[in-house]
Amino acid sequence: MPKSKQKVISWAVLASVVAVAVGSFWIAITISRSHRFEIIDLPRDDEIRQMTATVFVRFGMGGIRECDIPPQYVSILMRALRPAGKSMYFSQWPDVYPPIGEMVIHTRSGRTIRIVLYDTGKCGASFTVDGTACFRVGEHKPVYVSQEENGYVAESGLICDIIREISKEHETQRKSDRLTIYIERLRRSIGELPPEHG
Repeated sequence: MPKSKQKVISWAVLASVVAVAVGSFWIAITISRSHRFEIIDLPRDDEIRQMTATVFVRFGMGGIRECDIPPQYVSILMRALRPAGKSMYFSQWPDVYPPIGEMVIHTRSGRTIRIVLYDTGKCGASFTVDGTACFRVGEHKPVYVSQEENGYVAESGLICDIIREISKEHETQRKSDRLTIYIERLRRSIGELPPEHG
């Protein structure tokens, strides 16, 4: 067999092996992701009768006493939590990280759900649902990109900032510019809006 033909066959075999290896790796990752989380049932927006929220004192910032969340803000807060995945491998983090806020949901069917937010750093929302440790399952996107770096936010902290501004808006009866900025930032982080470019 000519050397050129042997070379072509060798490259074809190598390409096939690589394709099988890459395919197997992708399948393994997909399977592991699908089994890493058990999805926790959270109510749909139209099933929620009332939502209240509290922000705890942290980093020298004052807390926010329990306040009602107006209907127009319920959807973005819920989207920041869905889908809620119960971690199958690391469920003890609520004993390590500090709680920073709480949301209580009352459904039209009479169900009450208590969600506690935790400061776990610059990652997707970390919280408990009635005591069960959960993460928002899905990509954690940068809110801005530049040649030097990609900027990410701590989603749990950002949710608390949004609650803080909602409360302030209610108390002052004035529109909060920060609230609009924080909501846009959260939408970028969960992938609903593209990142800003620096």
